[in-house]
Amino acid sequence: MALIDITGRDKVQVAIERLRAFEPPEGYWLAYSGGKDSDTILALAKMAGVKFEAHYSITSVDPPEVLRHIKSHPEVQRDFPGETMWTLIPNNGVPTRMRRFCCTKLKESRGKGRVIVTGVRW
Repeated sequence: MALIDITGRDKVQVAIERLRAFEPPEGYWLAYSGGKDSDTILALAKMAGVKFEAHYSITSVDPPEVLRHIKSHPEVQRDFPGETMWTLIPNNGVPTRMRRFCCTKLKESRGKGRVIVTGVRW
């Protein structure tokens, strides 16, 4: 079943075309979390046939079922960012919806200098 936008275009095909049109020579840095949005962008990158490296930043707080799911994708590299949630909390407090320092420190600082692709719902 096709996913059609309000203009009548297939959303999957549009995403594939965009990935192909903007593919950098070194390939994309795909920020992977193990969630459904990350699975979608991983599948789109594969369907587009573009060069990419998928990276998961180890946070130390993801549930075991998410870690098992990530391990089921051998193409996803697991990176240790140098800090864990447990080392960040004493200096920053517990993260909240309004204070999301953990994502900045553990995930969003990765892939510097690369074109980063994330699967984030709009």
